[in-house]
Amino acid sequence: MTCSENKIPERPILFSGEMVRAILEGRKTQTRRVVNPQPSTFSSSVYADLYCDGPNWAFWLPDNRMTEPRTWASPYGQAGDRLWVRETWAVANYKGQSVGPYVADAEEVVYRADGFDLKGRWRPSIHMPRIASRIDLLIKQVRVERLQQISTDDAVAEGIKELQGGATVEFMNLWDSINAKRGFGWATNPWVWVIEFDRIRS
Repeated sequence: MTCSENKIPERPILFSGEMVRAILEGRKTQTRRVVNPQPSTFSSSVYADLYCDGPNWAFWLPDNRMTEPRTWASPYGQAGDRLWVRETWAVANYKGQSVGPYVADAEEVVYRADGFDLKGRWRPSIHMPRIASRIDLLIKQVRVERLQQISTDDAVAEGIKELQGGATVEFMNLWDSINAKRGFGWATNPWVWVIEFDRIRS
């Protein structure tokens, strides 16, 4: 037996400060991420049919250019795998000042989502090392669907508070604020990975 056998797969995933707070408050148990590349990239007519093929999702192209479906493996893992959250962070001493780029003691890490007024340089979430992460998520389910298939209950599970416009409208606005500039706005109705999870450490 090697040291890698029987180890639960884990991968990093980025969240904004708002969504980190929603996870910590127990309001967020789902996240949607764009399937890349989109199935429509390979189809000249209507969108492809979709079915689950073991650990992957497969798309049959309707124009018959392929005799086998194209498959996409989830880059976020499968049910039973773990995700560790990357968020905006800093290393601080007890006086609240930045002390350098390396994490010597996890107790010295602070997080912008917690509202700290740190007089040092906040570090981007993409640069957070595993040791600095405070939130672990256990994947319950991974599926693929079109973005606009989201239900009101799922919008709430995305961490959206039902405000005046309703949870689905609020989710649409949040989605567009992050993804519209990348060409995957709500109106384009992209295929998305839907990851359902439980928080197991924070």
